[in-house]
Amino acid sequence: MNNDGCIVAACGLAKKLGLSLKFKPYFQIKKELDKAGVVPRSSNYALYADLSNKMMETCSRFAKESYVYSIDECFLDFGDFYSAQDESQWLELGELMRRTVWREVRLPIGVGIGVTPTLAKAANHASKRIHGYHGVAVINDEKSRFNILSQMALSDIWGIGGKLSKRLEAIGYKTAWDLSKANPQEIRKGFSILVENTVRELRGEVRLSWDDHRPAKKEIYSSRSFGERVTCKDELRRSLIGHAEAVARKLRKQGSLTKALTVFASNSPHDDDRVYSKQIVVKMEVPSCDSRLISNRVSQALEKIYKPGVRFYKSGVLGIFPSKVT
Repeated sequence: MNNDGCIVAACGLAKKLGLSLKFKPYFQIKKELDKAGVVPRSSNYALYADLSNKMMETCSRFAKESYVYSIDECFLDFGDFYSAQDESQWLELGELMRRTVWREVRLPIGVGIGVTPTLAKAANHASKRIHGYHGVAVINDEKSRFNILSQMALSDIWGIGGKLSKRLEAIGYKTAWDLSKANPQEIRKGFSILVENTVRELRGEVRLSWDDHRPAKKEIYSSRSFGERVTCKDELRRSLIGHAEAVARKLRKQGSLTKALTVFASNSPHDDDRVYSKQIVVKMEVPSCDSRLISNRVSQALEKIYKPGVRFYKSGVLGIFPSKVT
């Protein structure tokens, strides 16, 4: 619950009770919830943000680039590095990610892997919602694409809401697999280019950029892996300052100020070295989007992050709780 007593989220077990919970005042259904054994807890947004930052940083270590989509979801771009992997290798990687996030953050996650953002989202849905997938699902060929899409309702597709799914159902489409076989040009004429792009993505054709479905940004993120392992403090500093400047530019672009920053760096989980990951949260004295102020705070955080002997693989900066410029 949030602080005014309104229910804002429910766990899977609570949802299975069949109760209509979300956004209802707690007092209205208190007796019903007590009878079912539901345990209410107040929201703790500072805790959620901290867990989110740790999860994003942990996940980002597995790929050359990462994109924070929301407080509990991110995309990872593996480029060509893992292109030769078969399904068993992808599954092994997904399981490694799940174990690592659980060990370091104590959060259970689902991992979905696909050649397009929409297929990756479909695989992620399967990892958590379709029987037979235990936290990891891969769509990398026609068989796996059919197995998952044929079990997905239209409303489960990324970007297809309830109203749109009803319109599609009215003209004969029942599942995500049905929609993937639609004629893209006809879909565009009857609906929009966004729905056409969804159809093409379900077929395996990359049509969406990372920002196409991104909601208003609550976190401003910049991170990248190094071409070669970095051990020099000055090199790590240059990298972090570059990320600080990128975060500042993104803040200015959307007209926001940041109240705090998360600065992090880590080695690679694929190296033989002992895993080292360090992140520091620094508060801004005054909310800002000034590159100089943000870079100065990031540079100060470096002193607590750098460790001699560590072969750094990735670094990044996250602007937390951006607020609009007034």
